[in-house]
Parts: sequence; structure tokens; C-alpha cells
Amino acid sequence: MITFHIPGPLLSFSGGHSDVKVDATAATVFDALQALWAACPGMRDRIVTEQGQIREHINLFVGKENTRYTGGLATPVSSGAEISIVPAISGGKTSNPFANLAGKKYLSLASFRKNGQAVRTPLWFAEENGKLYVMTRDDSWKYKRIRNNPRVLVAPCTGRGRITGPDAEARARILEAAEFPGARGALERKYWLMSLPFWSKRNIFLEITPV
Repeated sequence: MITFHIPGPLLSFSGGHSDVKVDATAATVFDALQALWAACPGMRDRIVTEQGQIREHINLFVGKENTRYTGGLATPVSSGAEISIVPAISGGKTSNPFANLAGKKYLSLASFRKNGQAVRTPLWFAEENGKLYVMTRDDSWKYKRIRNNPRVLVAPCTGRGRITGPDAEARARILEAAEFPGARGALERKYWLMSLPFWSKRNIFLEITPV
């Protein structure tokens, strides 16, 4: 069984259901989509082109991974997988690349291994003056990946990491200790738990700016 999470613009093709389960043995995203299209006729043309490629304004996530970085339609899937269909922001350039994070509690931060593979983590975040601030630990793999490569992707997500909106390209900067109070203050204003004294002394802060 594979679960597809359907966005608002496509609900008319799924009978109004935001979650569609397909009972199919699928080895790849393309196989799973074939089962979805059989269950929801008319959705195919909204997801792929006539040449069978994922449309530019559509992102497909298997769990927390954007298939654009994991093999596209050939991305492997297994029973129990969750596939999210996420339309990209339309209407051209926006003055705020992080606009899709407005009002959200969690963001999915993708940092990159040396082989180019994206690794995602759901995190609390705060936005101030067009920049995002998150907290992590200085002994985490995420910290080490960003220290080696500041390129990141950010997208809104649930607390469990399921992507609910499009990615934005960004760069992460590890803040100096003298800059921690400003970042912590931004997070404390959004999450009251940040003001409690039980956080690790190994925590550091990242500043994320759009590309």
C-alpha cells in the first residue's frame, strides 16, 4: 500500500480526498503514479508532460526526499511509502522567497552529503528581516554537512518531516557565539519552550538566507 498526499489544486481529481491509498506493488515512483492515475483519471496530465517528465511546477517527495534529487520518476519506493505532490509557487519571482513558510511551525532543512545526496531534518525556525534562524548541535551530522557545504533547501513540513510546500534554495551560515542571543531571541519569541533552561550547551544557531 502506498499513500499519495494530494494538494488542494488537484482535489477535484481525487474526489476531494487529500490522501489516496493505492494497493499496488511498485518499484519506482513512476510505477506508483501509474496506480494513482488508474484510481484518479485526469490527474496524469497535471503531474507529467506529454513526454512523461515531471512538470516544472510540480515537486514529488518520497517521504522527506525531493525526487528531483533522488532519480526523478525512477526513484525507488517500497510498500508503506508516502508520496507528496507539491505544486511550486506560481506567479514569477516573489519579494520573499520564504513566503511559503509564513505561519508554519516547522521547516524541513535539507543539507547535502559530499556525494550530493540531500538529508532532511524537521526543525523549529524563526524568520526576521528576510532571514531564517534555526538551532542545532555542533556534534550533529547536519552541522558537519553545512560546515562543508553551505547550500541548503528549506520547505514547510509537518513535525514528522512530511513536506507540505515547495523547496527554496538557500545558504546556511554557522553563527558566531556573539550572534547567538539574537537568533535565540527570535526563536524564543515564537516558541516559549525555547526560553526554558534545559537546552544543551552544545546547541548552536544557523542563519539561512535565500539564494
